[in-house]
Amino acid sequence: MSASELEALLLRMDGVSDAAVVGVANEALGEAPLAFVVARDGVRLSEAEVRGFVEAKAAKHKWLAGGVVFLQQIPRSPAGKILKKELRKLLP
Repeated sequence: MSASELEALLLRMDGVSDAAVVGVANEALGEAPLAFVVARDGVRLSEAEVRGFVEAKAAKHKWLAGGVVFLQQIPRSPAGKILKKELRKLLP
């Protein structure tokens, strides 16, 4: 499952209006998926809910071991492409 497949999976979750996935360094795994999630208006999601949703539907190596970050909006190009470089700038 690629980042785009994880993004498509997250978009199927009730309460998620947009999502993006990037790989981040992880001591145990080398690289782990981290999800940026935009909740629908009026919906409050927790990291545990998002992780649980992915864990129920994806192989263990695709679980969100990198974490979940909630945003108001996913940065996109005028053509609609996710700007992953901009997302990486938001990481600690």
